[in-house]
Amino acid sequence: VPDHEALVPRLLSLLAPGGQFAMQIPVNEALVSHTTADALAAEEPYYSALEGRVRAFDLMLKPERYSEILWERGCVEQRVRLNIYPHEMPGYEAVIEWVKGTYLTAYESRLSPDLFARFMAEYTRRMEAAIGARPRGADTGLAQVRYVLIRFGDGVCYFNLASDGPDRDRRIDVLLNAARSFRALTAAEAAALKPYRLHIVPRGSGSAAQYAQRLPYGDHRMARLLALNGVDNAAEFTQRSEIKLVEP
Repeated sequence: VPDHEALVPRLLSLLAPGGQFAMQIPVNEALVSHTTADALAAEEPYYSALEGRVRAFDLMLKPERYSEILWERGCVEQRVRLNIYPHEMPGYEAVIEWVKGTYLTAYESRLSPDLFARFMAEYTRRMEAAIGARPRGADTGLAQVRYVLIRFGDGVCYFNLASDGPDRDRRIDVLLNAARSFRALTAAEAAALKPYRLHIVPRGSGSAAQYAQRLPYGDHRMARLLALNGVDNAAEFTQRSEIKLVEP
C-alpha cells in the first residue's frame, strides 16, 4: 500500500480512545534478489509485456519518520524498530526458489509461460553472477551478520559477528563456535584477568611478523593481527599507514 505519509495518519484516525495500533512492513527493496528482478523487468521484451509494471515496492519511510508520525498523532507510548531476520540458504538456487514463490509471482502472472521461462533463465544467470555458490554474505540479500545474545543473571550481552574476505564464511563459523563456548568464569579466573588495551599507532618499518610477536597471546598471533586490522595477508598489512595493536 503506497503513500505511508498519508496512510498511517488515516489509519490512526480510526482508533478509538485508548486503542492500540500495530503494523509490520517488509523493507526488501535493496536486496539483490529484488533489484535484479526489477532491473530485468524494465528491459525488453519484458517491459512491454508487463505494460510497464515494474513491481519495485514503494520505498519505505525511515523508522524515525514513522515514530514522528505516531508522535504527531498523540502516540506517546510507542515501539518502532527495524528487525533483520536472517535466512541461511545453501546457495543462489535456494534464493531463487524462495523469491520465485513470493516476489516474482507478480511477474509470472503477467507474462506468458514462454516469456516467464526466458525471464527466469536470465534472472538465474544474473543471480548466479551476483551471489555464486556462497551460502551467506551481504550481497545475497539474506543478511551476512550473525547475532549473539548471552544472558548472565539479570544481565544481557548482545553483539554482532561480521566478516569479509574470500574465506568469510569460515571466519563466521569460527566466531560462532567461539561464542558457543562462552561460560561464566570462576572467581579465581576472574581475579587473574589482566586488561589488554587497544592502541592505534603508526605502522613504522616493522614487518607483520614483528608486530604479531608483540601481541600478548600464546597462539595464532599472525591471524589475530590480520583480523584485528581487517586485512587478509601480510602484504595488505604493510600498506596500512596506521595499525591496531593489543598490548597490556
